[in-house]
Amino acid sequence: MIAERSASPARTSPSLPFALRLAQTGVNALGRVAPPLAGKWALDLFFTPMRHPEPKREAELLEVAEHFTVPFGDIPLAAYAWGEGPTVLLVHGWSGRGAQLGAFAAPLVAAGYRVVAFDSPAHGRTPGRRTTAIEVAASVHRIGEHLGPLCAVVAHSFGALCTTLALRDGLAADGVVYLGPACHVRMAVQGFARQLGLSWTVEYGLRGEMERTFGPGIWHDLSASTVARGLRLPALIMHDIEDAEVPHAEGLSLAHAWPGARLVTTAGLGHRRILRDEGVLGQAVEFIADLSR
Repeated sequence: MIAERSASPARTSPSLPFALRLAQTGVNALGRVAPPLAGKWALDLFFTPMRHPEPKREAELLEVAEHFTVPFGDIPLAAYAWGEGPTVLLVHGWSGRGAQLGAFAAPLVAAGYRVVAFDSPAHGRTPGRRTTAIEVAASVHRIGEHLGPLCAVVAHSFGALCTTLALRDGLAADGVVYLGPACHVRMAVQGFARQLGLSWTVEYGLRGEMERTFGPGIWHDLSASTVARGLRLPALIMHDIEDAEVPHAEGLSLAHAWPGARLVTTAGLGHRRILRDEGVLGQAVEFIADLSR
C-alpha cells in the first residue's frame, strides 16, 4: 500500500566541505586535459566516505552502550548494543555512523528489543579509507550472521540499498524499515556529480570506471528495485518529500517494486531529521512489533 501527501519543494543541498571544494576544482581541471585520469580520480572520491565528528547526543548514547567488534575479513567492525530481546539492527548511510540512528534505541529497548548498531567499513570507528556498496552489503550480511536471525533491520539512505543487497545474498530478517532509501546506483552517481559540481566529461568518465570495475551490468545488478521484486518480507519505507539528498522518487520506486511494501511520505523532515522524528519513530516501532505478533 502506498500513502502520499504533497508538500513544498525540496531545499538546496548544504555547502561542500573545503576538502571537497578543492577536489572539485582539481578533478574538473584534470578532466579538460586528461579525462581518463579524471574519471579514475572521481571514482576514488566516490568510494571515499567523509568522517564527521560525533555530536554530543551520539557520544552520550555510546557511553551507555555495550561495545564489541565483529571480524569482517581483516577489518574489525565497531558495533554497539542496547537492551535485551529480539534483535533489531540499525544500518547507517554513506559518510554516517551507526549512532546516527540512535534515536531508535530507547523506544525499541522500551518495547522489549535488543538494538544493535555498527559502523560499516571506512565509517565511524571502523577502520578503512575506501569502501563500496558491495563491501558494505557484505558487512551487513556478516553482522547479521554474527547476531543470528534478526527481528528487523532499520536502515537509512545508502544503508537501505546495501541492506537490500544483503537480503538478496541471504541476510535473515523478519522485516525492514527504510528511511530515505537510496535505490539506484546510477542516481547515486548523478547525485555525487551534482554535489561535487563535476563536468559532464568527468561524470561520463566516472560512469565508465564504474562499469570497468564492476561490469556493465552494475546499473541493473546493484539496483534495489531490481532486487526488491524477488523479496517477500514486509517493508515499511518512509521518505520525506523534501529530501534534498536522496529524491523521494527513489523511495517511491522501491515501494512499487517491493511486493507488499508500504510507503509513508513525510514533509519537512529532509534527509536526516527523519531519523529523530517522534512520529517516524512511533510508526517504526509499531511496525516492528507487528512482525512479532
